Amino acid sequence: MKKLRIGIVGFGFIGPHHLDAIRRLGFAEVTGLATISADDARQRAAQYYVPKAYATWQELVADPAIDVVDIATPTMLHCPIALAAARAGKHVIVDKPMALTTAEARRMLAAARRAGIVHAVTFSIRYNVMLQQARALVARGALGELRIASGHYWQEWLTRETDFNWRLDPKQGGALGMVSDAGAHWYDLVQHITGRRIVRVLADLTRFLPVRQRPLAN
Repeated sequence: MKKLRIGIVGFGFIGPHHLDAIRRLGFAEVTGLATISADDARQRAAQYYVPKAYATWQELVADPAIDVVDIATPTMLHCPIALAAARAGKHVIVDKPMALTTAEARRMLAAARRAGIVHAVTFSIRYNVMLQQARALVARGALGELRIASGHYWQEWLTRETDFNWRLDPKQGGALGMVSDAGAHWYDLVQHITGRRIVRVLADLTRFLPVRQRPLAN
């Protein structure tokens, strides 16, 4: 069976995890990589034994040797890359959160439908063994009538005023920040486990660190 040829765009924190996961599948292989620069892409490709490095993500998307574009960039780039991939007839894998806004997400899905491609969002926590068991219990009715689902998402990073990351910049990570970045896992899980869809939201949005000390140099 011919393996799916996947090109990864973005190789910061999450990119190497995507690479590792793809290599475990058996039916797919990472054949290309595009990062923040041509030099960085070459270095990362050599370091991780990826056959080809691209100078830009546009070159990767345009390459007929790529079947799937895996988008592991900051959120602000998800939509333009996904739209370009759809126009090129490539399947799309995009890291969560899917887009900066609902409007962007709808454009991405519409483009995927027009092109007849697969468009997938990575929600890796679904595959936690305990959560799979919880879903199975609900599915077979072992818990009886489901009336309430309660959960927490604990994350220890970005807890100090001196902590900073692109996810905190609304232009790069979206206006909701960690509510969409980490919270996306919880929204997905409550629907995945219960089999129901969220239709209305009542929220108390409290910002515990109203001021952060952004570094002068990155």
